[in-house]
Amino acid sequence: MRSTAREEIDDSAETVTGAGRTLQQLTDTVDEVDTAMGEIAAATDDGAAATEEVVATVENVRDVATSIAQRSEQLAMTAETTADTMADVRQRADDLAGRTAELRELLDGFETRTATDSASATSQTTASLGE
Repeated sequence: MRSTAREEIDDSAETVTGAGRTLQQLTDTVDEVDTAMGEIAAATDDGAAATEEVVATVENVRDVATSIAQRSEQLAMTAETTADTMADVRQRADDLAGRTAELRELLDGFETRTATDSASATSQTTASLGE
């Protein structure tokens, strides 16, 4: 019986030793998983920070694009107003040129006299009145 008890004790000791090794392996595995999870968490934080930077950059680009679109719209309206004003100025210049030509034609119909002719005509008029 002693040998059987001794064998049982030896078997139990081996089982406890094996369980201890298994627990140590399990502890090592848990530590590795914990380390990996910490690395994953750090990478996730880095990824989140990078994503936030990308979002901020995209928002800045959107704001710049919106500003450019608004300025382009204002520029287009200004160009349209300027074109309308230029067309109006052109029309008025054409009207003025036409009236100038009419005035020249009208003035060409008048006789022009020199100062000598005017003095002579005045003398003749005065002489005619005195008669």
